[in-house]
Amino acid sequence: MPMRNIIQESFVKRTKKSFLQRDALLLVAVLLLQGCKPDTTPDPFSFATQTKVAPDTPIESQPATISGINIPATLSITGGEYSIDGGAYRKTPGVINNNERIRIRVRSSRESSGVASATLTIGDVSGTFTVKTVNFTGRVEAEDAALTGGAAAVADAAASKGKAVSVGSAGSGISIAESLDAKTLILAYRTSATGTLELTVNGTFVGKFTLRPTAGGRATSSVLATIKAGDVIAIGNSSTAGSSETYLDYVEFAASPFRSVSTLAAAADPWASDGLSVGANGDIYVSGGAGGHEVWRVTPAGEVSVFASGFVTTNGSDFDSSGNLFVADYEGNAIRKITPAGVMTTFASGLNGPAGVWVDADDHVLVSVYGAGYSGTGAAVLSIAPDGAISTYASGGGLQDVVAIVGDENGQVYASNWASGTLFNITGGNVSVLAQVGGAANHVCYSNGHIYVPSPSAALVFRVSLGGTVESFIGTSVRQTVDGPIASADFVRPNSCDFSADGTILYVMDRESGLLRKVDAGKP
Repeated sequence: MPMRNIIQESFVKRTKKSFLQRDALLLVAVLLLQGCKPDTTPDPFSFATQTKVAPDTPIESQPATISGINIPATLSITGGEYSIDGGAYRKTPGVINNNERIRIRVRSSRESSGVASATLTIGDVSGTFTVKTVNFTGRVEAEDAALTGGAAAVADAAASKGKAVSVGSAGSGISIAESLDAKTLILAYRTSATGTLELTVNGTFVGKFTLRPTAGGRATSSVLATIKAGDVIAIGNSSTAGSSETYLDYVEFAASPFRSVSTLAAAADPWASDGLSVGANGDIYVSGGAGGHEVWRVTPAGEVSVFASGFVTTNGSDFDSSGNLFVADYEGNAIRKITPAGVMTTFASGLNGPAGVWVDADDHVLVSVYGAGYSGTGAAVLSIAPDGAISTYASGGGLQDVVAIVGDENGQVYASNWASGTLFNITGGNVSVLAQVGGAANHVCYSNGHIYVPSPSAALVFRVSLGGTVESFIGTSVRQTVDGPIASADFVRPNSCDFSADGTILYVMDRESGLLRKVDAGKP
């Protein structure tokens, strides 16, 4: 810049400064003549916090009108910039007059649920503008939630961000006010003891997270619940049992609890399994031990024991409301009843190759008929009353070689042909096609508006909506045992499934390998 321009600019700045100083002095003089004391301390002012803003974006506050001063007051800002009466934004100190409007601008965080703020100070009065970015991960770290009942955030090397919340006594836990739309809440935790944590939504109890010892690592537990954005959720300890060793890592708002596949146990002899049911206590009962002549019991921890023996060929099974397990003895042409104590009796006999079993709300045992001698000539579903009376529930309409049978919470009943994979709605004996899954359909299971169909011929687990939409849920059609995310997990020959009582764990039996697979939220 030419020297003459530099001198001129310097002269202009000095002139403006002298005018401001002169005006300020004149104003002070006028106030003194009027008996007023100069006041540069404004009335309190504030800026509303903005949430769910875009990441890494300049965000403007609403304007605040400054009042309560009678001479120009100096101002300064930290963490952002300000604009007076629509003027250019600046960061350097300045002056403001009474009744002028001021805005703050802050660049939002680049992180999900990140917080950025700026503080404006005029005289001895300050106002802070805070912005929080939208939660685009669907996750809230426990230490970022409101802590309740004496819960404390602590350093934790095993936690996702190096911190966790210690749940130490009855009533302690976390509360989250900025929820996201979700169908499932997934809690990541670590603990040394078995226990539960209660979940409430807007103050109403909706379920419990079941915790298991994690051997120093982390695990996940989930609760099926419909959550809307803005709901207040709370997760708390209902008792002191083992609570001092429980640490919460994060809460994830998810559409489904089914994220990962793992192998729980070798739960049947290879090529022998053909049905499974989950009891009210969480134990899994698998048809297929001792070459198909036994039912094995598997605990949620993977411990295997013999529950019942003496079958010709075990097949599908289900529990009644009293905890009795009904098992189709295929080659024995009978239905066996096993009490919770393990006492087995014959409930029905002389059947034509019974395959699948489902017990309705009135304890009627519905049995699919495949056809004796592996003929596939069965074409009906029977209903056996609690007193043992047998009647035909459904036949015709395309039913043949029937294996799968299951019902939903609305009283609808579904069955499928084995070889064709055709799934029917057979409610009240009225048979109509619901869907064609694209492979053989063995023992199916139901939860939350979907029927899950293991297909041994396709090496896939299909999922069918109650409207008939079919999707490949797990598997890549490559016959192999691969654990991990459901998008890449594989089965060899999946052929039966059932859910935990709360619907958050799907168990799938693989006939060829004899492995019981577990589908849930997976490892954090």
